[in-house]
Amino acid sequence: MGYMYTGILIVEFKGFWCQITAVSEERGTTGIREALLTAKLIESGQIKIRKHPFYVRIFKHESGYVEGWFQDPYDSNYRGIVLRSIADSEAYDAQFPDHPLSRLRSTLKIVRESLRFTQ
Repeated sequence: MGYMYTGILIVEFKGFWCQITAVSEERGTTGIREALLTAKLIESGQIKIRKHPFYVRIFKHESGYVEGWFQDPYDSNYRGIVLRSIADSEAYDAQFPDHPLSRLRSTLKIVRESLRFTQ
């Protein structure tokens, strides 16, 4: 099972509010965007595999937490639970135009740019 992404565009016009909601879900093989970006992000130093002694003792290899993978989009200093990974960044949408999150953002952008209100 993959993720289901929900995007909401809220527009105010003359005291009235309009909400447009778009939903896009992953189907079939998931995780391709994340897998392909992981190697690039490690190589560039944007994420790091934090070595954990537990894994070395038990599994005889270094592995552990991926530092920098989960990021709060509004506060880079926030250290609580975050439901957004660095791979979800809009910066990668052009590389993965068929990914549900890329399609969702593209759809909402088209709606936002084409929406017109008259008096």
